[in-house]
Amino acid sequence: MAGEGGRVEAGCGPPVEHEVDRREFLEQALRAGLGVPILLGVVRIQDLAAGEARQEGYEPSEHYYGMGVDVERCIGCGMCAKACKTENDVPLEPYYFNTWIERYVIQTDGEVVVDSPNGGLDGFPRAQSEGEIQRTFFVPKLCNHCEDPPCVQVCPVGATFTTEDGAVLVDEEYCIGCRYCIQACPYGARWFHPEKHVAAKCTLCYHRLVEGLVPACVEVCPTGARVFGEVEHRATPLARFMRLNEIQVLKPHEFELHWGLLVVLYPYITGLVAGAFILASLERVFNVKEVQPTYRLALLTALAFLLVAPLPLLAHLGHPLRSYEIFLTPNRKSAMAMFGFVYAWYLTVVLLLEIWFEYRKDLVLWARSERGPKKWLHYVLTLGATDLSEEALRFDDTAGRWITIIGIPSAFLLHGYVGFIFGSVKANPWWSSVLMPVVFLFSAIVSGIALVLFLYVAASLFRSKPVDMRCADKLAAFLFYAMIVDFSLEMLDFIHRLYESEESIEIYNQFNQNSQY
Repeated sequence: MAGEGGRVEAGCGPPVEHEVDRREFLEQALRAGLGVPILLGVVRIQDLAAGEARQEGYEPSEHYYGMGVDVERCIGCGMCAKACKTENDVPLEPYYFNTWIERYVIQTDGEVVVDSPNGGLDGFPRAQSEGEIQRTFFVPKLCNHCEDPPCVQVCPVGATFTTEDGAVLVDEEYCIGCRYCIQACPYGARWFHPEKHVAAKCTLCYHRLVEGLVPACVEVCPTGARVFGEVEHRATPLARFMRLNEIQVLKPHEFELHWGLLVVLYPYITGLVAGAFILASLERVFNVKEVQPTYRLALLTALAFLLVAPLPLLAHLGHPLRSYEIFLTPNRKSAMAMFGFVYAWYLTVVLLLEIWFEYRKDLVLWARSERGPKKWLHYVLTLGATDLSEEALRFDDTAGRWITIIGIPSAFLLHGYVGFIFGSVKANPWWSSVLMPVVFLFSAIVSGIALVLFLYVAASLFRSKPVDMRCADKLAAFLFYAMIVDFSLEMLDFIHRLYESEESIEIYNQFNQNSQY
């Protein structure tokens, strides 16, 4: 796996001792050719999740395990995939695999055909190729147990974690089922369990390791293509395998979308919130009097959409009732976990406070003029602050203005941070951009202004009141300018990606034609 700073790492084991830049790394991989063994993972097994390792007679610190795959020996029989499903209770339905096998067919014209029918579980049919076949080989794949795993970084509650010795595990009792780790894995090695509603992956059969046994896939391999054992003892088969063979580590290459419509709705709704609040700030802070008729409407629109914004995310979670864990035990390295606190800050400290100061006078007047439950409701909402003196109202106005000033960067942070959540998914290079938060922000301004403009005109017509055309014209002008900036940023981002990636795309094309692993 390619680590940070261009270092070439072997799974989650110790890094190779030399440093290479990205181009050198790709070119070395290209020159390496075909037929070299693959070191899928070197892991140091320690606590093995919740006491599993602390079996009598087993001391994690005394072991240093690794797994290698010899692609020259793999025959694509699928026995390893079958054994894994049986040993680890993996659903038998297609597309649920802790380990699977891919077949690479190299044609004489340089084209590479890759297939994996049912994950190689039932073997492979005869290769059907229009061109003349130069070579065919099989590559078993599983979790690399990375040294710096992106799945661990993004997990909002820490359910995915790395043990002291480097193994990557999932706590099924703690996982909330957000699929962020699945989206972040650059190897496509994680999947969502359809019954447990949690993330699942290869565990190296920890329950077998603590009993002194090898993983099930290693045990059943008829040709010995999977080599597993101690790394630090030179006499072990794995140590000899590493000494006598040129080792390559699987390159990140898998990316699939595991986030559906419910996840897409969340940034769209928060964009409406941020855009509506920024529109309200034009009148309060920047003294744009033309938009004054929409000030309160913009605030209430932002509050209404902010309250419903989490609902699509909760519906997306495999275990929505565990979502509170994000606030109780957050993973501080996870962008999604920290966003929960950004959301809470914006809702309680910014939006609710500004609305309260804006409506306090009205609440007091309503409480004085009404009777029954409404009177008490409005009185409770005043929080006992019933002073309507000129000095008190000036304080409300000043406090509201300062809260709005604080709220502007908070609104930027609210939706810009959503862009950061998507941009931090390292497995998707098209999302990973420094401009992603800025693009999200201006998209929010566009959508928020458009929503408030629509609601203002519709509400005026519904209540048979005339539309303030100066206000509508001003809103339309701001909307037009924001659209121009937003479109320009998106085009700049797209052109920048193409310009920077042109050389890398050429290298990858050569790489794909010669070495798919």
